[in-house]
Amino acid sequence: MKGADSILIAGDDAGDRTAQLLPYTEVLDVQGGVCDEGAIPHRCSVDQLKKALKADVSLYAKVTIKDGVAVRIEELVRN
Repeated sequence: MKGADSILIAGDDAGDRTAQLLPYTEVLDVQGGVCDEGAIPHRCSVDQLKKALKADVSLYAKVTIKDGVAVRIEELVRN
């Protein structure tokens, strides 16, 4: 995933898609690349996600999209 007000999601199955980021998008981080405060999974803000993406952090994540909006971004750990 890379982006600013929207993110480009390189999909494993359906190809690449774009989704909007809104202030209420839920961002869950398990490895601390986006934020590392609180219990795991860390609940991060969209601003923290944007800052991480601008710093070239990429995530392997499950992204729930509804009507073109990323409503939930949940980082997954690859095995």
